[in-house]
Amino acid sequence: MNISTSKLNSALELYLSAFQWQEPHNGKSLGYRIHKLIFQLMNSHFENISVYTDIQIIVKELDGFIRQLKAEFNCIHVDLDSLEYPNFVAKLEALKPHSILDEYHALTIELSKLMLFRIVNSDEQNSIEKRYRELIMSLVHEYSPTKKINPLFNDKKVSKSKTDIQALIKQQIDITIDH
Repeated sequence: MNISTSKLNSALELYLSAFQWQEPHNGKSLGYRIHKLIFQLMNSHFENISVYTDIQIIVKELDGFIRQLKAEFNCIHVDLDSLEYPNFVAKLEALKPHSILDEYHALTIELSKLMLFRIVNSDEQNSIEKRYRELIMSLVHEYSPTKKINPLFNDKKVSKSKTDIQALIKQQIDITIDH
């Protein structure tokens, strides 16, 4: 499929914002935490997309990741579509992303359902949720590693004190500031 970069970026941004709008309101709920995790994963995926083939690669990798999760958490033969989920999952299913993101969208919904099913039906909900978080965050860091932030001033110590700032300005541009 041949698609322009601007149209691709527009579709990605539109999908991210639509996904974010479906965030559950209760900040303490399991659905909210799962939604936030998947949103972080999507952000890290979309940072690396520049052409359509990147989406195809990420879809294959996400599908493999979901298969791995199903195997690890013994959910291979579970029919996730036959179960009931919180309201935000139905809202996500109702989203109609650009056609280039249909497969990706289906996989994010499947991941949401898998996580909700496995955590809710577990005796050790906290440990299962923690394990999911670790696995997803490792994938997030794989796609967007933390960036080193360089300080603005290497040679000068800049504090929040008004006098220090005025002295620095005076030294840098050789004028006096009177208040």
